[in-house]
Amino acid sequence: TMARLEIHREKTFSTFLENLGDMVNTDVLILSTYDSEAIRYQMNMLRRAGNSVTFMQLERGRKNAQTA
Repeated sequence: TMARLEIHREKTFSTFLENLGDMVNTDVLILSTYDSEAIRYQMNMLRRAGNSVTFMQLERGRKNAQTA
């Protein structure tokens, strides 16, 4: 039997970050393959609220990657 996973996005990642606006004095690490001006803007808003925000952009995986 094969499993099937369907992903449905309720909100954009920048909107998710915006909803963290009440957070203060927190270390935030963002790992993502995607970057945008909207995400960078929300990261800066979190920093202005006294948070430490680090962004690490991940490489996209190869579609036909072989595993050892």
